[in-house]
Amino acid sequence: MRTVPAGGQPAARSSASRHRIAAGILSGVASGRALSRIGLGRLLTLGAALYVVGLAIYCVAPSLWMMLGGTALLGAGFGAIDCGLNTFAVDRFDAREVIWMHACHGVGAMVGPCWRPSS
Repeated sequence: MRTVPAGGQPAARSSASRHRIAAGILSGVASGRALSRIGLGRLLTLGAALYVVGLAIYCVAPSLWMMLGGTALLGAGFGAIDCGLNTFAVDRFDAREVIWMHACHGVGAMVGPCWRPSS
C-alpha cells in the first residue's frame, strides 16, 4: 500500500473532507433516534469516543483508505456531539439565546481560520 505523506495530498484532503461532512450529516440524522434510545449523556459519550478513535486513526493512518475511515469516524462523532449539544441547548435555553449561540459559532468559524498567533 502507498503511504500518505505528512499533511496528505490535496486530493486526499478533499476526499477526507467530503467523507467527514457526509458522515456528520448521516450521524446528525441518526442521532435523533439514538437520543431517544440511549439518552443525551450516552450519546455525547459515544460521539466523543467516535471522535477520539477517528482522530487517532487519522493521525497514524498508513494508507489513504485508513485515513478516510478515520475521517468518517471523526464526522460521525462530530455529528452526534453537535446534535446532542443542540438538543441540550434547545431544552434548557430560550430561542433567543440559542440563536445567539449559533451566531457566535458562525462568526468564530469564519474568523478563527484567519487569526493565527505570531510564532
